[in-house]
Amino acid sequence: MNVTLRKKSTQPSLSTPSIENNFLNENKLRDIIKEELAAALKSSFKELLTEQLRNIQGELSEFKSSFEFFNEQFEDFKKRSDEKDAVIDQLRNDNAKLQHTVNDLTIRLCNAEQYMRESNVEISGLPEDKSEDLVKTLQTIAKSTRMKNWESDLEDLWLSVELTINNSTKKIALCVIYIPPPVKLDSLQCFLDNVNNVLNNVDDVVILGDFNLGFIDWSGRSDDLHLSPSNYENSLGYSLVDFMSINGLHQFNSHLNADNRILDLVLSNMSDLTVTKPDDLLSKLDAHHPNILISISIPNVKQLETKCRSGYNFYKADYKQIKTHLKNINWYDTFRECINANDRLNVFYVMLQSVIESFVPKYTKKKSKYPPWYSDSLIAALTEKEKFRQKYRKYNNPVINLPLSYCAVAAIL
Repeated sequence: MNVTLRKKSTQPSLSTPSIENNFLNENKLRDIIKEELAAALKSSFKELLTEQLRNIQGELSEFKSSFEFFNEQFEDFKKRSDEKDAVIDQLRNDNAKLQHTVNDLTIRLCNAEQYMRESNVEISGLPEDKSEDLVKTLQTIAKSTRMKNWESDLEDLWLSVELTINNSTKKIALCVIYIPPPVKLDSLQCFLDNVNNVLNNVDDVVILGDFNLGFIDWSGRSDDLHLSPSNYENSLGYSLVDFMSINGLHQFNSHLNADNRILDLVLSNMSDLTVTKPDDLLSKLDAHHPNILISISIPNVKQLETKCRSGYNFYKADYKQIKTHLKNINWYDTFRECINANDRLNVFYVMLQSVIESFVPKYTKKKSKYPPWYSDSLIAALTEKEKFRQKYRKYNNPVINLPLSYCAVAAIL
């Protein structure tokens, strides 16, 4: 066995690198690549992030502008909304005040119309003379007196009206009665007995009021003005119907209330009596007591002749002739026999009246359907009211009713 011993060389070979040196170079290369990639990625990411942030910043700026715009619009809308709310509140307050004013004027108008109609009596054929006394004329034609001795313990009011027709006097008794519910037989019988005593002193009677006997049904034929009772099978019904039959009274009111009943009765022994619904209301309509208008026709009434009125037309007077005539009058001789100033004034009025009669033409005034005490403004207001009333009846428009009320106020004033 041959063994050869050689000394190990300490110098590295130039041709073949060692594995350790080769491994170190790869690591370095990796580090270099890693560093380059990191730098490149960092730069690219920075640029990308910067660009994205710039875009986001731009979008945020646009969003901020939009938000500010919407905020301005909202504030403007809120301001206008507050103004509108203030205007609406003001309109509500004004509407409430106007409604209160309208209600107050309606009540005042109703009271004024009632007050006006209390003294508004129109009689056709009266002498149209300024010196006539209307009160005495009415007392001559129709004299009314309250009869307290006819009144019972109930709520009734009696009037005695004396009508003078063709030199003959006719007495009519008018009664207004209210019997509160529930109606008791004793109260009803007390009133009916009192009416029996009154009928012995008058020719005709008209009794109207709230009897509160709604259980009685009233029906009639078209050719009859009065109605016949039915469904009165109790003591109250029998008492009223027997009383009407004994005294020859009839019931004339056929207008039902909101409950399809008749509480207000119109009893009379006069055949020419009609009950209708009025076109103009004196007071607020009550659903349980509808307003009614009672008309009594009086036949064979002789109308008084109307006097023709004449006047002077000073617009067509001959003032030149008047001036010449007045200059030619010897006033010294005219006033010579006058003792004092009053006599001279009377003589002057006589001379002046003769001049007017001589040089001022006369004209006959047109006949009017209105009394002589109606002024031109009152006639114009009544004409305007009638025009609106016709429109209201034709179209039934509540807007037309407002100027109708104004015309009524104007007519009153």
